[in-house]
Amino acid sequence: MGRQKGYFITEQILKDYKSYLVMEEKSKATISKYICDIKKLVNYASGRRITKELVVAYKEDLRTKKNYKFSSINSFLVAANRLFEYLGWYGLHVKTYRIQKEAFTPAGKDLSKAEYKKMVRAALQNGVIFRTKNGSLVNRSNFCKDLRKTCIMAGIDENTGSIQHVKNVVIDGYPYYILKN
Repeated sequence: MGRQKGYFITEQILKDYKSYLVMEEKSKATISKYICDIKKLVNYASGRRITKELVVAYKEDLRTKKNYKFSSINSFLVAANRLFEYLGWYGLHVKTYRIQKEAFTPAGKDLSKAEYKKMVRAALQNGVIFRTKNGSLVNRSNFCKDLRKTCIMAGIDENTGSIQHVKNVVIDGYPYYILKN
């Protein structure tokens, strides 16, 4: 009788891996995300052994049936790959999707100086820009969402509300404190 192919990810493995991540000085948010993403794979496996074939099928399922963006799928796969590396399950490693980065912003998507000023005014009218309702600093995962909301409040196309667009305007010498009525 031959050895069965594949592995099981148990609660004890997750607990040990979490301790390892703490010792690696990963942030609480990173640890939480990795564990959450690995549990997605465990749920997909639904009691089956984790094999290379299962992980490849999981990757495809995330793309075709769950309709996740490639960047989200990649973050799930990185979490799984890092666990596999920690456990020495090197044969389970899967490639992430290659994402083509835009070398420059497509025409019509730039944030103009006037739009930037409108957006900052709208943000200032609604309180401190980089704080949560509880007064904590805004974490980066929510920042883009808030930037887009601010664009909508200012009557600007929400697609121009990216960190890169705002950074481009600020670098060009139009910081918020120069605003004039």
